[in-house]
Parts: sequence; structure tokens; C-alpha cells
Amino acid sequence: MKKFSILLVLIAALGCGCAQRSVSEDEFNQVWREYLQKEFEESFDETQSIAQREKAFKEICADNRIDYEALKGYMMKKHEAKYSRIFLGK
Repeated sequence: MKKFSILLVLIAALGCGCAQRSVSEDEFNQVWREYLQKEFEESFDETQSIAQREKAFKEICADNRIDYEALKGYMMKKHEAKYSRIFLGK
């Protein structure tokens, strides 16, 4: 009975949207375009810190209802150079 209850809780959690949704290339491209525009507008004459870049990405993800951590993971796997530029400052 205990195992069945745990299973039901897990199924309910997945059904409620608690599972992380993957990011598509189109979603990434949308966020990337918005980020580049924001970076241009906000830091025309100064370089942004890693924290400022992360904040911009979080805001853009929230505006587009994209999971920030999922996008970050997607970038790490599919767009290593861009990930390094934004999150590692390289």
C-alpha cells in the first residue's frame, strides 16, 4: 500500500507540470535574439558582469515562460560557446 501511495504522488507530480520541459531550438533562438537586443540596449558602452547577463536571461525566460534551468542546460549541450560567453565569461 505504501509503494502504491508513493507511485500515485509521483504520477500526480508529473501530471501537474512539475517535470522539467525540454527547450527547443526555436525557443533558444527566440531567447538569444531577445538577449542580444537587451545586451545592446543596456550595455552599449560597458561590459556586463556574469550576474547581469544571468539576470537578463532569467527575465527573458520568465517573459517567454521558458524554464531557465532547462535553457541553461540546453545551451551547455548544444551551444557551448554561447554558454561559456554568458555564464562563464570566457
